[in-house]
Amino acid sequence: MLGQIRQGEILLIPVNDVTGLEETSVDNALLGIGETGNAHVVEGLELRWLHDAIEDVNAIKTNGATHAQRDIYLRVGDDATITHRATDEPHDTLTLPKGTYLVRIDREVMPFENESRFVVD
Repeated sequence: MLGQIRQGEILLIPVNDVTGLEETSVDNALLGIGETGNAHVVEGLELRWLHDAIEDVNAIKTNGATHAQRDIYLRVGDDATITHRATDEPHDTLTLPKGTYLVRIDREVMPFENESRFVVD
């Protein structure tokens, strides 16, 4: 199995194929979008979100995986790329091999506000 792939605050963890989830095909997969409009996007053929049936898939497709309420997976049917669409200091474009990945987005804890939030570029 391949190793983890990280681009900024986005972490993709290869997993054995998962079953029992809804599948939604997408032309490109928006992983996350920052406060300044910077975005992490997977581009390629045969991309599918694997998600719980109660997820708002339209919110995920429009606003990224940060809007998933539960674990969300991305199935890549053919090699793809992860690009960082940024106006400032973009991350390198990475190759994403065929496979299924658990999508994780770093969180930061705000102890004085008693909350946590997703890290954004």
